[in-house]
Amino acid sequence: MKKSIKRLLCSMLLLTAALFNGCSKDADEDAPIPMDGEVSLFSKDSEIRLKPSGDTLRITYLATTSSAKSFVSDSSFYALPKYYRDDEQNEKLTEIIWQFHDRIERSSEENGVPVTGYTFRFTDLSGKLSLDVSCLARESLNGPFEFITHFTNNASEDMILVPSSFSSLSLTSLSEETTVFTVKKESGIAQGHVHHDGTVFVGNAIKENKWRKNLSVEAWVNTFQNFNASGYLPMVYVNNQSENGIYAALEWSSGRVLAEGGENNSLTLSVDMDGVSENKGYFKTKVPSGETFVFPSVYYGVYDGSVDDGSNRFKAWFFDCKVPAVLRDHANEPLTQMDMQIGIEAVDISVEAIKWDYGWWTNETAVNHAWSTLEGSWMLRNDAYIGVLKGYGCTSLTDFGRLVGRKGLSWTTYLLLHDTVDANLNPTDQFGEFNSLTHPEWFGNRHITTGRSADLGNEACVEYLKTALTEFFKGNKISTWRSDFEPISYTSPNENRHSANGSDVMYWCTVGFRDIIQHLYRNVEGFRYESCSSGGSMKDLFTATQAVVINCDDSANYLSLRTTFYDSSYVIHPAQLQLPVNMDTFNPDTPQYFYPKVEPDPTANAENWKDTMLDMGYRTMILGTPMFSSGSLTIEREYIKQYAEMYREKVRPLVRDGELYHILPRPDGKNWDGVMYADPDSDQEIKGVVFLFKPNKDAGNVYRVVMDGLDPDKQYSLTFEDRIEQNTVVKGSVLMSDGMDVQILGVGSDMIWISEAE
Repeated sequence: MKKSIKRLLCSMLLLTAALFNGCSKDADEDAPIPMDGEVSLFSKDSEIRLKPSGDTLRITYLATTSSAKSFVSDSSFYALPKYYRDDEQNEKLTEIIWQFHDRIERSSEENGVPVTGYTFRFTDLSGKLSLDVSCLARESLNGPFEFITHFTNNASEDMILVPSSFSSLSLTSLSEETTVFTVKKESGIAQGHVHHDGTVFVGNAIKENKWRKNLSVEAWVNTFQNFNASGYLPMVYVNNQSENGIYAALEWSSGRVLAEGGENNSLTLSVDMDGVSENKGYFKTKVPSGETFVFPSVYYGVYDGSVDDGSNRFKAWFFDCKVPAVLRDHANEPLTQMDMQIGIEAVDISVEAIKWDYGWWTNETAVNHAWSTLEGSWMLRNDAYIGVLKGYGCTSLTDFGRLVGRKGLSWTTYLLLHDTVDANLNPTDQFGEFNSLTHPEWFGNRHITTGRSADLGNEACVEYLKTALTEFFKGNKISTWRSDFEPISYTSPNENRHSANGSDVMYWCTVGFRDIIQHLYRNVEGFRYESCSSGGSMKDLFTATQAVVINCDDSANYLSLRTTFYDSSYVIHPAQLQLPVNMDTFNPDTPQYFYPKVEPDPTANAENWKDTMLDMGYRTMILGTPMFSSGSLTIEREYIKQYAEMYREKVRPLVRDGELYHILPRPDGKNWDGVMYADPDSDQEIKGVVFLFKPNKDAGNVYRVVMDGLDPDKQYSLTFEDRIEQNTVVKGSVLMSDGMDVQILGVGSDMIWISEAE
């Protein structure tokens, strides 16, 4: 079972630089490999073989070491960027004819973990362009191979790069039962869910398409902040009847992973940056003379078993290699978090972080999206928050930050990168440079709420924010930044590193945002970044390299969040999926109790019914990372403490280090649903847990639960949280083949704790 490996954070560019500056390893003198010969790289569980071939690079073999069954043929060509233009006005595309130049063997070490790789260098016929395609492997870890591509303009003049696909694999010998599996991002609310205002978001976020020769599947992603409007999680699984599979993933906030069926049971997986902006079409960007454009990382991995098996291997690798160090290296992460219902007294009910949300900078109230002005201001003006500070004897944010730290809490503050001009078009007193009057070129034309979004394609804007944000977080003793409302702009009319209204706006704004976040990690002790962004509009693998946690959706509803967690956890590590649930919405004693207004069993008394719904809500919240939002705390304080402690002591180790299995169907509010964590090699007493939900009394009272991920040769004690009369001991092989019957009468939920039998 994969365990968390304590390593330093390595961003895409830092890792690449380390490899390029690392020591070159000489080939075996007794068996030298020709520069254009085939070479192999290994992860712990798989092998890839690559061979440059004239004007291209071929991936000749990709398979798990246990099966040795390659998904690719020796004619699988890796896509290289295809075109450029002399300038913006000249629409003529010049095709780039690449020639293989040389191969460089690379090795480096990341905190004791070896990284090996090859860089294949190509040049064009004119000698003006060069291309480095690097394939990287971590031999000690199960998981994918990482590809990073650098395009350099060596000409004396600027050019416009129009790359088309920049990465691809051609799969062969697929069966007609092979499925292509993708997951929608669900940036606002779960598909198939009925919102509390009656809006129905139809559909199912999980898409499974059987192979066919004309199949075309796009897992496209962007940063657009509107509900459910930003596409898919950028990853495609190709699964062969749950026997084995292959996946392709893109580590960026915008772009596409495509799966296209061909003749003779073939399928091409390719990656590009096209078709994800307002100007639906091809991606293009300026590459100045003497500069290098870095394409986002692409991952190709293979696995034996089901999509869950492939997903678990990828997520464990990603956790070990890519997530922020503060998450990976601290066993108390991810933190339990709560809004400011009881302030710093949250520590008394085992909550670890408190959050200041939207509006602490103003006395205006956001009602029905009539958002406040001064959104980009970082000055405290809200009377309620000022009253909180005074109540604690604090006179400033810094005083409060020190107090929070002394209590052993973490402080999360909501902060927007929006224009700071007020309703009278005057800049605010504090951070006055960050406004559209002083610097109109720093802001685009995007109005998500009231303030215009910053254009992080502007390098001067990025440099200002690095300094200003560092001063704000460090000076006020605030550990966590919670972003929202498109910190990575979707579009901009400005000409910066990107073109005006260009297809490259999201790319360069992503680069600027990453530079800001990385600066804060380096310069603010204990810094944490938390991504809200309209409830998951930045739910992607790039954000997962920067954020400790990502908001799962924006519904605040336990059923919707349970559903988006179920879906998103096929790609994003569950420790990074935050479930911010409004506790009143599953408390029948409150007027805020809304859909699903589950009807109680007529035989249930009111107190039992309240407990039933509260348990279901809190168990939903601790599936990934809990955030206790709003609630009638006189009633629910005991529940928060109970579930916060349960999460910290039993669930969090499994969320971090266990494997997640989608053992029951996707939640729909009508039928049984649930998931399971398993970690049979854990040094903890608890080796796994099954979460079971029966949200409708008309569903059957008995369900056969078939488990996964356990040691087949061991006997396991199964202990029910509620229905202890069903406690039993069963062998792992039986649980994973025949399963066991579980009974829940009426509406309800339960948790089954799994430990080794004595």
